[in-house]
Amino acid sequence: MDELKNKPLNNQEFDHEDEIDIKEMWRITRSYYKSIGLIFSFVISVTIYATLTTRPIYEASTVVMIKENRVDPSSFVFDFGINSSKQQLQNEIEVLKSYNLHDQVVQSLILDGSSHQLALFGTRYVRKRFRLMDYFLEWIQRTPDTLAIPQELDFAKRIKVIGVLRKSTVITGIRGADALKISVISSDSSEAVFLANRISKIYRNLDLAGGQGDL
Repeated sequence: MDELKNKPLNNQEFDHEDEIDIKEMWRITRSYYKSIGLIFSFVISVTIYATLTTRPIYEASTVVMIKENRVDPSSFVFDFGINSSKQQLQNEIEVLKSYNLHDQVVQSLILDGSSHQLALFGTRYVRKRFRLMDYFLEWIQRTPDTLAIPQELDFAKRIKVIGVLRKSTVITGIRGADALKISVISSDSSEAVFLANRISKIYRNLDLAGGQGDL
């Protein structure tokens, strides 16, 4: 009987403690509401700024088929040509990643004038994530879609452009197929597609010419 009588008292004590905790939290909140408001406003402002000023990232991919090379018939005795096929795919991946191939891609872009309107060369302005805000900023700053064209691309700048292109390019094998996927990341969707196709084209030209990529 004593235990039953004590239960309501314990519940009341718990409710009283909860009420005290809520009042204490409210008191602390009221005491530091200015600091809390400043911190909250700062976090929201940084988030909005980062969202409005961050350029989107796009990825475009294309697939190239790997032409089979003639292999020594004796290689099929033990591995049935499987290791030879894997080795060839790996070799082609290294060619696609090579400095030589990307150098030729950059050279082709310079020769046909494409470098005058690509973000890769810093000659194209890429809009930010929220177009309405971007249009407003462009109206204030008068930022053109196409930036000033450099008179010439010196050696240092060319090395930098090639390095950026190599970092933006990912080569992966396609499981169960003698093919490789070329993916290019860019802040402009149309440029990502254009560069992926250009790398594929230069690679095919190297393959037809029997060229090799110098790592």
